[in-house]
Amino acid sequence: MAVLTAISSTSAAAEIVISPILGGLSDAIGRKTVLLLTLATATAVNFACALSPTLLPVGASKFVSSIGVGLFFLAGGAALADNYRDEPKRLAAASGPLFALVNLGFGLGIALSALLPPGLRVRYGASSVVLGAALATATCLVRESLPQSQRVPFRAFKSFNPFACVRLLCLGRSMRLLALLAALNVLPLFMGDTLQAFAITHWHLGPRSVSRLFSYIAVSGVLANMVGGQLVRRFGVQTFTALSTGSALLTWLGFASGNLRAALVCAGLGLLGPARTLGATTMLTSEGARLGIPQGQLAGDRANLIAWIKIIGPLLYGQAYMAGMAAGVPQAPFFINVIVTLAALGLGPMALAAAKPAPAVPTRRP
Repeated sequence: MAVLTAISSTSAAAEIVISPILGGLSDAIGRKTVLLLTLATATAVNFACALSPTLLPVGASKFVSSIGVGLFFLAGGAALADNYRDEPKRLAAASGPLFALVNLGFGLGIALSALLPPGLRVRYGASSVVLGAALATATCLVRESLPQSQRVPFRAFKSFNPFACVRLLCLGRSMRLLALLAALNVLPLFMGDTLQAFAITHWHLGPRSVSRLFSYIAVSGVLANMVGGQLVRRFGVQTFTALSTGSALLTWLGFASGNLRAALVCAGLGLLGPARTLGATTMLTSEGARLGIPQGQLAGDRANLIAWIKIIGPLLYGQAYMAGMAAGVPQAPFFINVIVTLAALGLGPMALAAAKPAPAVPTRRP
């Protein structure tokens, strides 16, 4: 536990520092280079684990994996913004499948790992093969989205800012509201092990049932984001954000009841809930483009914000769970999610209405 806690803490701290640096670097050398660097590092550490599954390589792999997804979204989000930053509906429609595929990979990883022969070497070997295929695909098929004419010099000192997310709060009222809305939507995603502990302790679920529960969460994320990307184009960002946030509220009300059947029914009815982040992140990108902020810097600042939430979230929900247990209300963390989602539901129309559309500029389509 001491080792796992140390890895979780240091990886979150590293992401806080690294994300604004890589965001600034991507504005200087391009998005594809940062993406390849992230994939190559993850491939190398997992291959090292396959060769020698001892404490040091396994710890390094968990460390890299903990920050890898955030850095992937940093590079991928900046690349999408390069192409669609002046068209919020199209940006949301393109972002939806990206989120969906990440959820799909998460669900498939859980399901397929159970089919592999026992042993760490086999599992890390399979992981390094998959990562190697991703690296080869990105190298051959992903095109650079940032032209040389739009690149800016890299300033290491300026990029080194552990509190880079504060810049989002200093760029005017609309960016401040959008950043707050994004934080409220993201916070429930980082409950740590609270949901798992609650399911085991109070719903008495065994390992297989817990695995099925998290597989269901992954599948719902895939469906929500695939459908959400299309619904944004049809109904607009504001209407879709209200629908998806309301769906998330229904889901957390089901979990707050403490009843497993009610939680599953409400999660099914609130299918769009996992896509509630699309609206805020889309308009944050569009507003940043309107203000002339380099998209790499903006993606880095947003990743820095999420990294801070990764630290705050598990602490908040863990303490709420323990306090709720002592008070006889173990579903206290879900009541927090209800309050947070209600706040996002109220803030959403104000934040999205305050954002102005970016001026149309020529963009490069993939």
